[in-house]
Formats: sequence, C-alpha cells, structure tokens
Amino acid sequence: MDDLEARYKELHSYLSRSKLLKAGPERFDKTGPVATFIRKLSRAFAKSLGVDFDAVDRLTGKNALLSAKILLSHYRRLERYHLFFAEGRVQLPSKLDDAVMIASINVHPSPSAPRLPPPQKL
Repeated sequence: MDDLEARYKELHSYLSRSKLLKAGPERFDKTGPVATFIRKLSRAFAKSLGVDFDAVDRLTGKNALLSAKILLSHYRRLERYHLFFAEGRVQLPSKLDDAVMIASINVHPSPSAPRLPPPQKL
C-alpha cells in the first residue's frame, strides 16, 4: 500500500468511525478538536495527492469536514480514471496537436464590432 492510499484509508476510516461520512456540514463544529484533527489528516492527504489544501479549505468556508469529503471524492475519481489508462481503454495522444482542437467562434453584433484574433497554436 502506497502513502497516498494509506492516507486515504486513514482519513476515510476516521470519518466512518465517527459517523461523519454522511453528516451534513451544517451540524459540524468547524472549530472543535474533531475539526482540528480532520484538518490535520486532510492536510497530509492533500499533500500526498498534490492538492493545495488551503485553497480547498478556503472554498469550503474553512469547514474541515467538507474539505475532507472533497479530497476523498477527488481521490476516488482519480483512481477510476487511472483504471481507464491501466486497462487500455484510454491512451494519451502521441502529439499535443492530436489532442487539441482549436476552434474559434466569433459572434459579432454589428459589422463595426471588434473582431477576436484568430486562435493561436499551443
């Protein structure tokens, strides 16, 4: 078991044992010792995941439970996407040009309106 999976399991099992996985954020004390502990576990998990925990925490209004649930959900989705690659159902393109299709939609209310410049190749 790698570090990321171990941190996921640690956070998930703590929330599960505490009956917080299905708990709503409105009934959660954002400043108590449980929140502090969840924040500590989440910060370590986010670091292993390569996610900026402070950004997630700010977006959730500093609600440690919501932040933890978002991180757990993100991990599960990444794990599912990884399976697509491992099973060969999805492949990375050989060149960036094959993966990027640049389209330009110029909507002009009048002929005198400024036109957008053409799209640039990346």
